[in-house]
Amino acid sequence: MKTIIFDEFVAEKGVQYLPSEASKLVNFYNTVDRSKDKTRVIMLANSVTINNPYFIQYKVDPRKVDKNGFIRQAKMATGEYYMIWHFPEASEYANEVKATKYGQFIHATDPEYFEYAVSNKFADGTNKLVAIKPSSARYLLTLETGTGIFSVWYDMKSSMYFCQKKRPNADEDIVTMDPRKMSEGKRIGLFTDKTMGRLRSAYRHDKMRFDEPATTNAFVEVFKR
Repeated sequence: MKTIIFDEFVAEKGVQYLPSEASKLVNFYNTVDRSKDKTRVIMLANSVTINNPYFIQYKVDPRKVDKNGFIRQAKMATGEYYMIWHFPEASEYANEVKATKYGQFIHATDPEYFEYAVSNKFADGTNKLVAIKPSSARYLLTLETGTGIFSVWYDMKSSMYFCQKKRPNADEDIVTMDPRKMSEGKRIGLFTDKTMGRLRSAYRHDKMRFDEPATTNAFVEVFKR
């Protein structure tokens, strides 16, 4: 077996990923390859969301591609790269589809679907809620979600909350939303907690900013009940 093709590796909305899905794919690959370096994996998908287990695991940001649409990772001694991600420019294809009756219908009735399925644009690839934490912001807590760990800060001057991947160097107050990750030094974050209520209220009233779109999506999951 020399080739594995994994189609639709980025799940459509409403489809659940497996726990530790990226690790399960690695295990499956090793079962097939048996450490012989004979097998390659081709992963295919629409541009549904940046916030998926594979991009998170391997720190892939489609907005940081080179001029040809590539991200190369894990350079080996041979000079080759173990992983290559390609995000093709789809404007020509999108224009062709838009010229068809089907394309005009989808573009008019479901523009969000058209953007990721035809135009190859991630819905969460915008900077709408992205902002840099000001120096006046003070550390509030560290929140562990199913897709990562983030520090949360509050700025009294602007009454804004800021969430980021970079964590403080000092002692942290770690709140986990995943009971499976509970350990000494952490506490469970319940939906009914006052602190969680404050964060949900800030998010609903446009008082929360994030360091990048992927962080935004992680917190959207936290606020869903």
